[in-house]
Amino acid sequence: INLAKIRSYLRDKPSIVHLVDKDFAIDNSVKDSKLKKLKRTIFDVASQQPYWGEQIPTRWFLLEQQLMKPRDDGVK
Repeated sequence: INLAKIRSYLRDKPSIVHLVDKDFAIDNSVKDSKLKKLKRTIFDVASQQPYWGEQIPTRWFLLEQQLMKPRDDGVK
């Protein structure tokens, strides 16, 4: 995977503001050691967002739980 090409393509797109400086090429078919670093980076970036820590409606939380249930049950 040429991540530099992807970054170059996105350079002039509005979505470029959502990219971070780190790139992660992860193989989902095996237990990839880079996955832990990716999760940490996602957490770090998310926790810096201005809305971090805001309360959300209970209904949204319950919906999120329902959406995540298949994953938690091992459904792929």
